[in-house]
Amino acid sequence: LLGATVVISWLGIRGTSIFRGPGPWLNESWFVIWAVQALLVFGLVLAVEWSRPSNTRRAMVTMVLAAWVGEMLVLAVIAPFLANELEFWMAPFLWLVATGFGIQPAAAIIGGFLAHGGRSHAATTVG
Repeated sequence: LLGATVVISWLGIRGTSIFRGPGPWLNESWFVIWAVQALLVFGLVLAVEWSRPSNTRRAMVTMVLAAWVGEMLVLAVIAPFLANELEFWMAPFLWLVATGFGIQPAAAIIGGFLAHGGRSHAATTVG
């Protein structure tokens, strides 16, 4: 699901031009892409953790970070087939660019913490 936020934010802002590579470095569209991606992943993890919470916050953080690293592995394996000119060694850089240099997992973790905090507070006020 984290990878889907990358695709949705890139396609939504840059259209199909993403298939030609990241494009000009740090033009204004990058900040919009990263903001949209952060909002999407924040809401996604908030909703998932609210409806089906992980056992602990540590488990949620581990899940998010594992998914984030998984995105890099998928990019390293699949991207060279999608874009012939992409070399395997470029995958880590493109992964960092695509996920906003850590903005994506940070927003996901914040959303998860908010869900856990809200559930803990709701449980203590009801019970």
